[in-house]
Amino acid sequence: PPSELASEPMVVPAGLRLLAQSVAGGLPMAVGIVQEALRTGADRRAAGAVYTPYDVARALVDRALPGEVDPQSGFSLVDPACGGGAFLVAAADVLHGRGWTPNAAIAALWGADMDPESVWVTQVALALWHAIASGSGPRTTVVDHAPIVGAQIVEANSLLEGRSAWPARTTDFAVVVGNPPYLGQLKRATTRSRPDTEVISSRFGGRGAGHYVDDALLFVLMGLDVVAPGGTVQLLLPESILASRDGETVRLAVEQQSVCTGVWWARDRVFDADVEVISIRFRKADVLPDGVSPRPLLPIEPTESVARWVGLDFAEAPALPMRSLRGRSSTVGAASWAWMLQGLHGVPALPPDLREPPVRMAGARLSPTTPQASQKAPQQASLEGIGDGEGGDGDRISDGEGGPRRVADLALATAGFRDEYYGLAPFVREAGQSSANHMDRDGSMAYAPYPFAPRLVTVGLIDPAHLRWGLQPTRFNRHRWERPIVDLESMRASEEGTRLARWGTERLVPKVLVASQTRVVEAVVDVDGTLWPSTPVVALVPHDPELSLWMLAAAVSSPHVTAWAMSHFRGSALVGDAVKLAAWQLEAIPLPTDRTAWEAGAAHFEQATAAAQQGDGEGWCKEMEAFAAASGHWYGDGPRDDLVAWWSDRLPPWRTGSLVAPS
Repeated sequence: PPSELASEPMVVPAGLRLLAQSVAGGLPMAVGIVQEALRTGADRRAAGAVYTPYDVARALVDRALPGEVDPQSGFSLVDPACGGGAFLVAAADVLHGRGWTPNAAIAALWGADMDPESVWVTQVALALWHAIASGSGPRTTVVDHAPIVGAQIVEANSLLEGRSAWPARTTDFAVVVGNPPYLGQLKRATTRSRPDTEVISSRFGGRGAGHYVDDALLFVLMGLDVVAPGGTVQLLLPESILASRDGETVRLAVEQQSVCTGVWWARDRVFDADVEVISIRFRKADVLPDGVSPRPLLPIEPTESVARWVGLDFAEAPALPMRSLRGRSSTVGAASWAWMLQGLHGVPALPPDLREPPVRMAGARLSPTTPQASQKAPQQASLEGIGDGEGGDGDRISDGEGGPRRVADLALATAGFRDEYYGLAPFVREAGQSSANHMDRDGSMAYAPYPFAPRLVTVGLIDPAHLRWGLQPTRFNRHRWERPIVDLESMRASEEGTRLARWGTERLVPKVLVASQTRVVEAVVDVDGTLWPSTPVVALVPHDPELSLWMLAAAVSSPHVTAWAMSHFRGSALVGDAVKLAAWQLEAIPLPTDRTAWEAGAAHFEQATAAAQQGDGEGWCKEMEAFAAASGHWYGDGPRDDLVAWWSDRLPPWRTGSLVAPS
């Protein structure tokens, strides 16, 4: 316990000191590394915590600190989720390197963590740092060299408590820096409790705690709450926070009181964990509005640029103009931060029609209780008249507001969620009896007696213009299926399946299905309306039954659209280099402006589908190449050989699949 540590001499064995010399940051950093090594992987995942490498922590601290910091100015730095103290040890090194005495450096550092062991480790690490920096040798005590460590490194949940987590602190901090826990809310082990969610929502005026907001993003709001006006918040965050749907409200709240001044994109793996990370540096506004909710947009007129660094060597990247909310729409959906990585991940440049951040459009949705015919969107359009304008406008599209039309004008995008996924499980069967290797829950063989039951389509069965149902096994609800279908009759006869049956029936119409978590946007056409989309497959149902499904599928599948998605929504997928588009984002896709080229591309997309249905891989490849070449002209910037080549490299290869069970 820290109290015992403060009264007993600490003896550092010579062997441990020698071993610590091989650790970047020396012995103080080794303490936290040992702590992490002693924890199981499950413990680390439940806590959402990993130990930050010293080089990364030091580089981020160096960029978070002002250029010149006077030890007599009252400067303070806090890590609100300090873990094993990596950032605080790095901060002590940086301040000491700038001429601060060990006492002054320690006095400027504050931290908190919910885990008492982590608090103890941080206190030990800072005490060791102080002893070594003071030249006191291996035998020392916390009382002699760091009497304030115990008061400034506290056990507390700073996300819930804010500045009150530090009773000894009476003023705001100058810098907030650290690596907050990554606690995604879709996993039971890391889900917030309802009371915690209510406290967070209350603290941030109802803007913070959506049910599925990662805690890491909430720590940005918390940092802005405890930092002084003009101060800096720099946190290491999962890349997924850039464009996650549930983080929109938090991102808007952050933009209303700060501006981004710097971004580090790790690009390479930083932790021994499957997560891609970035660090964003925010500067809090010098003058904040009165405490009203929601706060009005700040009068920020930035004149500087956003500095950017890439990779573990922090190589400088081209800067970007600084952005604020002034003059921008505050409509939900506009607050994606994917622009911060613009030009860093090799995505080709976009034409003007695709550069503006897409805005969530307020449209109708299919509902289980309302007939589809009455759910048409406010603005409906067929393909009639597109590209038929006069006065020299040629094949340009206009929506009456000076911009291109969107997919929402032609179709409604919908996707299921948990209810539609888990509720479907009892009604999935294997088609026919030739593949009868699946046991039902009661141990009997599961067959569907209905020859025209809807085919269940998962994301893994969709390739561009190629549905691999029946060619490739798939996983649904932790089971392996070869030819999964939905027993719709049993569902309709079941009391618990009534609502789900209505939901599915509304989607058993001709449509386009779009997969997610893919390297390019992947879509297939359901000509006869027999495909049941498994969550998270998105269904695009046209407003006009006569609309060409091939035109619609081609519109969302082009190289331009994949580049558009990567530019505006990078970070929303599980893997940073993948595309994940929600229903509203698919609806926001700008339609091609060249009608003739669009029709040509749609014809090639249809031919690619026909080749795939015949098992003609060579024909599929040829038609997809022709589709890409035609689409290069769709937005008036053709032929765009660079974009087509980039997309072709990302296109999945021809895959026939196999139903042979693995050995």
